[in-house]
Amino acid sequence: MKVFEFKWEEDIDLVVADNMVEALFTYKKFTGNDLEFIAWFCNINEYPESKWKDYHFLDANEMEPDEDHDEDDYLNGYKIIETLEEYMKRQTETHVIE
Repeated sequence: MKVFEFKWEEDIDLVVADNMVEALFTYKKFTGNDLEFIAWFCNINEYPESKWKDYHFLDANEMEPDEDHDEDDYLNGYKIIETLEEYMKRQTETHVIE
């Protein structure tokens, strides 16, 4: 499985798929936009596997505590759930990462 980045000016969506065509049709269903609109207004690239370890899923409900804790477990004050690299090890289905 690969990760594809759909970038709209400031917003970025990620899609997990085997190939670009599968990612496009999945994203089309997700957004409700037609393919021409997506292709015209969206920059689409494969998100490099070398960056997966630097992309973090955060728990917005768990803030960094004031008392002693492992600072490596937090990013920008939020608890790190896992990296994209860890997440992708379990993925077998095409989907949009929400």
